[in-house]
Amino acid sequence: MTRSARNIHAARHSGAPIKRPHATARQLQCFVALAQERGFTRAAKRLGVSQPTLSGQINALERATGEKLVERGPDVILTPAGRAVLEKSRDVLLTLREIDAIRDTDALSGTVRLGACPTIGPYLLPTAIAALHRDHPALRVHVREDMPAALARGLAAGDHDLLLAPVSMHESRFEVEVILRERLFLAVAADDPLANTEPAEATRLSGRPLLAFTPGHGMEACAAAFAEDEGMAVSWEGEGASLHAVGQMAAAGMGLALLPELFVRRAMRGCAGLVVRPLPDPKHGREIALVSRRGTGRTRVHRELTERFRTEAAGMPADPSCGSDPPMPAP
Repeated sequence: MTRSARNIHAARHSGAPIKRPHATARQLQCFVALAQERGFTRAAKRLGVSQPTLSGQINALERATGEKLVERGPDVILTPAGRAVLEKSRDVLLTLREIDAIRDTDALSGTVRLGACPTIGPYLLPTAIAALHRDHPALRVHVREDMPAALARGLAAGDHDLLLAPVSMHESRFEVEVILRERLFLAVAADDPLANTEPAEATRLSGRPLLAFTPGHGMEACAAAFAEDEGMAVSWEGEGASLHAVGQMAAAGMGLALLPELFVRRAMRGCAGLVVRPLPDPKHGREIALVSRRGTGRTRVHRELTERFRTEAAGMPADPSCGSDPPMPAP
């Protein structure tokens, strides 16, 4: 009786849990070859190993399973346990080959869970994701929109793999990669005196009402900082949960609005009676980033999404109201 067998025998009689070694991929490869060749000499030759080496691998697999797998003789015969292990071995080896194929192929597969801020996703995602699906049909991108704080909680909890959001999360547990630098624009009613200034004159902004965004909105911090710098008053008479709502309130003369460039280029046509003007100080803008949990690494999907979003932003059509240059890709 071998030492391993003696240990198992002793464990059975002592009531202690039996600890067996785990089967290895190499053992499974040897066993499948032996089953196909039905002889140790032929299987060893096929595998390019010595017969004692092959015998050692089969013995180790039998110890791992706790069962006799083959009847040894001129022609090897599988036992009932051996036939069951053979079927599972083929499944395992096929899975390992599929994993290797994922590593070796240029195609992406699987599902990536992307959280997106509502002030960015609708204007950057549709075309970019559609193109990604065409090039990588086995890859699925599951998108969930939410406010930045909720997105951050979801990323930390593992509900998202990546976030597409403004750079406002500086927690040490996150990796932030800026992919775009987006300009901001002042939106005014067509009959407002500022509609005819280029850019909006800073001296004429002081004291003017700036429409508020609902708490937690992706533009809330930008609007508050701009109002403070320009001496404007944040108006709570008009509070918008969406960029469209704030734009429509501005068009109705309820106050001025701060709108991001992606929205201006993609959706301004839905805000009749609204005029946008460049800000007096170009420092006001926002950075858009792909955010991941620290330590997860910059995966191939991460790199692919970064390039798709940058390409999509760079290819946006010119809009006379915000100049000819598209949003600036970050280096």
